[in-house]
Amino acid sequence: MSSTVPRLYQLNGICLKALLESRYTPVFTKKNLWKYHYFLTNILHKRRETTLPKGWVVLNVKKLRKALGNSKLQGKSFQFVDKIREDLYEWKILLYKYTITTHEGLVRKKSLAKIKDEVLAMGWKQWVPNLHFKLPAPAKDNTTQGVYQQIKKSLKHLRLDAGAALDFCDTALQIRLKVKSKMEGWMLNQDRRVNTEIHSSWITAVDALQDAIKLPLVSGLGLSSPIPKRVGPTTF
Repeated sequence: MSSTVPRLYQLNGICLKALLESRYTPVFTKKNLWKYHYFLTNILHKRRETTLPKGWVVLNVKKLRKALGNSKLQGKSFQFVDKIREDLYEWKILLYKYTITTHEGLVRKKSLAKIKDEVLAMGWKQWVPNLHFKLPAPAKDNTTQGVYQQIKKSLKHLRLDAGAALDFCDTALQIRLKVKSKMEGWMLNQDRRVNTEIHSSWITAVDALQDAIKLPLVSGLGLSSPIPKRVGPTTF
């Protein structure tokens, strides 16, 4: 994510704007649509790091509450992280659950979420909001320490040929490039090929690296880097 504005994503085949408009007022939709994309983007990024099986991730509810805020609807107060989670569940986009563990007398409750497999299979792409719509800048993160802080500082020295990386991703999808075997349930899939979901994951990883090394911003678009010329498939 950029330190200036977040790069958000939209799921292919799902129009969050239409879903929101079917349930809420136009004003609510216009003001809060970005929060739904922000929530889903958070999960998409966490999927690259999770050690949980089957795509489940642990949500940092405290940080999400701070980023998304709260509001009131029909006289009732609510936290957006809770409303978004419930809406996405009802729209059959998201699954969520809680785990409770006890260690040395301390009870810990974790909030888990997962974008449904059939939704991820359609892939996702960057969400570019209306040019007149400005995303709020995230709070500065000063929590990185130790070796991770040193790695973060060294990122500014990296250079990335984003266009070549994205072209490779597109070509891999076109030719259905074979990738590393992976356990799927109790079976080892030894014939994994690049599909729409894997392609989207790779694109997101390239985007994240661009954002981490702080390539120039595109004026007015709220993107963290120029959009390279694409070849190959551009619709998913």
